[in-house]
Amino acid sequence: MMYNFEYMRINSISDLKKILTEIAQKEKDGKFVQIQNKNDLFCTKVNSKKILDEKKFPDFIRYYFKDLENKDTYLLSVETYHGIGGEIKKLDE
Repeated sequence: MMYNFEYMRINSISDLKKILTEIAQKEKDGKFVQIQNKNDLFCTKVNSKKILDEKKFPDFIRYYFKDLENKDTYLLSVETYHGIGGEIKKLDE
């Protein structure tokens, strides 16, 4: 499945797993690269595959990545502890 990462609401763990799976595949294929945002204290440091491999998601995910084809940067921001959900959105540079 192909997602439009311009903006998408994430309402469930199932949504999150699907999106992280696509991100991990695109990283493996060399189309996306994770970014460590030094200005964000809560920036997720582990890669998407490691997040998926864990038995439990971290309480918060703030995952920055760049599309190497179109050079756009995105943020996946999700609160999993209380099940509030989150979003994925394109960032202005």
